[in-house]
Amino acid sequence: MVLKVVGLRWCMGWFALALTACTSSSQSTLDSIRLAFKGDVNAAQFEPKNPAFQYLKVTVYGRPAFLVLGYSDPKEGQSPSTETWYSAKGEVLKLQGGRLVGALGLETEWRQAQVVGAPAWSEVLRSPQTPAWNYQRVRDEMPGYVSNLTDRLTLNPITHAQARQRLGSVVEPLAKRSGVRWFEETGALGLPAAVYAVEGSATSPKVVLTYQCVAPQLCLVLEPWVPAPNRPPSQDTKDGRAS
Repeated sequence: MVLKVVGLRWCMGWFALALTACTSSSQSTLDSIRLAFKGDVNAAQFEPKNPAFQYLKVTVYGRPAFLVLGYSDPKEGQSPSTETWYSAKGEVLKLQGGRLVGALGLETEWRQAQVVGAPAWSEVLRSPQTPAWNYQRVRDEMPGYVSNLTDRLTLNPITHAQARQRLGSVVEPLAKRSGVRWFEETGALGLPAAVYAVEGSATSPKVVLTYQCVAPQLCLVLEPWVPAPNRPPSQDTKDGRAS
C-alpha cells in the first residue's frame, strides 16, 4: 500500500496566537524552539543537529519535517502526559501515548481530541493474550468546526509483516530492533486505521512509530528522532517513505 498524504500548510499566524499569552513559560518555549532550529525557518526540511532537544520526525508525502518538543503536560488524572511539539514554521502536534490528540496548522485540524478508555501501553503489553481493546475518541475538527465527533476505536495486535503490507518500507528499520510489537487501531468514522509500533517491556513501553490520519487523505508517520551521532542504526533511512 502506498502511503498517500498531503503536504503540511505552514501556519505561523496560529503559532503566534498560541504563544501570545506572553508568559515567561511561553517565551521560554519560543526561545527554545528558535534555539533548537538555530533560528532557521527552513530547518523543518532538514535534519536537526542539536542533541539538547527532543525531536519528532514527521513524514508526509515521503518528505520529512522535524518538530521539537515544547513541553510535556502531566495533567491530573491523565496518563501518559500530553506532549506538545512545534515545527520551525508553526505547526503544532499534541501526542498522548503516541496518539494524536491535537493537530494545528494542517489542512485539516484537530482543535482538540480526547481518547477515552484506552488502555495504557503497559497494560496492553502485560496482557498474555493481547485481546482486542475498545475505547472512544472525541474530537473537534476544522474546517467547518465539527465538534464532538465520537469515533469507536478498536486496538488489535498485528505482525511486522502486516504492518509492512499496510505501510511499506517505512517499517523496515524497526525490523532490526528486538522487542518491537505492532498494533492496529481501527475506527468507525472512515479514517484509515492507525498503526503503532511499541518497544520495550510492560514496565517501560515506548511508542517508536505512529501512522495516523487526521483526514482520509492526510496521514502522518511520526517517529522520535535522535540527532547524530547518538542516533540508533534503525534511523539511518533516506526519508521514511512507505511504498
